[in-house]
Amino acid sequence: MGSPILAAEAAAAGAWTRQGDPRKATADAARATALAAQCEDARTPLLSTLGASSVRLTKREQEIALMAAAGSSSKTISEHLTLSVRTVDNHLQHIYLKLGVRTRADLAKALEYQAARHPTSPGM
Repeated sequence: MGSPILAAEAAAAGAWTRQGDPRKATADAARATALAAQCEDARTPLLSTLGASSVRLTKREQEIALMAAAGSSSKTISEHLTLSVRTVDNHLQHIYLKLGVRTRADLAKALEYQAARHPTSPGM
C-alpha cells in the first residue's frame, strides 16, 4: 500500500512473539523500527512500545560477534579467545537469537545498525 507506518505497525504487532519464536520477533522489531524511522517521528500506541526492550550482548558475546562479523572463523575466534570451537558456536547461536539474525553477514548488518542507533552504548 506504500504506507511505511502501516508496515511498521504490522511488523511491530509481533505475530512471531505469540508463536514463541524470539529470533523472528527480534527481526520483526528491527524491521518495524527501520520502517518507523521513515515516518518522520510519527508515533502510534503500538510503535511506542518498540524502544522498550533493548538487546544487550554480554562482553564475551560482543567480542565474538565483532570477530565473526569481521569474517573470522569459529576456529580463529576460539584460538584468539582461548575457548573451544563449540563454546564459540554456542555464543554465536545466542547472539543470533538475541539479534534476530541467521548468518554472519546478517550479524554484520545488525551490529552496524546497533552501532548507528546507540553510538556510545558499550552494551550494544
